[in-house]
Amino acid sequence: MGYRRNLLAVTAASFIGFMGFTLVIALPAALLQLLGLTDVSRVAMWSGISLGVTPALTALLSPLWGRLADRFGRKIMGRTFAGQLRRHHVVDGVRDAPRGTSSRCAWFRASSPATAR
Repeated sequence: MGYRRNLLAVTAASFIGFMGFTLVIALPAALLQLLGLTDVSRVAMWSGISLGVTPALTALLSPLWGRLADRFGRKIMGRTFAGQLRRHHVVDGVRDAPRGTSSRCAWFRASSPATAR
């Protein structure tokens, strides 16, 4: 019974992921045209490359990640993924902050009593 629950969860997650992908598939072509690409064949080529790189890398690197998980354990691989996700969110926060500050410093300055006058 346990594997059926996991199978259902994976199937539902895959369905949701593929539905999201079909909604996004038209965006790269429109964005490339906004950036100035006018030749239809080049727009199609770069759209295909931009949409195909993630599945291609996933297919190529999945065996490597599987071997690493078999060798070191799922727990350490989960921690590695969580750490990478955390770093990604930190970099996003710093990138969106004003130049020369981190998002925390910008928030602290804006909410400090000295600047509230």
